[in-house]
Amino acid sequence: MDESANAEPADESPKPLKNKKPEVNRETKIASWTACGLWVLSIILSFCISPNSAQIWIPDAVLLLGFYPLIWICPWSLVWIAWGILTTFIGWFLLLLTCLPDASLPAQSLGVKHHLAEYHVCWPWLIMGALVTICGTIRLIINTVKLIQKKKSTRAQPS
Repeated sequence: MDESANAEPADESPKPLKNKKPEVNRETKIASWTACGLWVLSIILSFCISPNSAQIWIPDAVLLLGFYPLIWICPWSLVWIAWGILTTFIGWFLLLLTCLPDASLPAQSLGVKHHLAEYHVCWPWLIMGALVTICGTIRLIINTVKLIQKKKSTRAQPS
């Protein structure tokens, strides 16, 4: 008699994976803690600096600088470009807001307009957004050229 016929079928179902946290490298940890530190500093500065002060732009600049370590470790150029464009858009919005006369806005939005105009200067947003957009575009061009060169070199090599 064949013993393999009496044997129980082998359990071939996939074994559940252990729930492990992904390893976070040292660069990511440093960038994350640096970003958090700069953001906290920005919040503290926003309470310490008067809106009538010439240094009112510093909290926004520190807030935006907090994003740089996170952007720096990001390998995708399009994230740089998107963040830069959106930041520049916010800067243009703040600039436009300061130029709008109060009479052109509903009375309910005047408080928000005055708060944004007093506490958020447009120049850090415009300058930092433009810089990141330019750097992201340069990075995209460099990566595209490297990719094209790599494709050409693999095609030129005989199999």
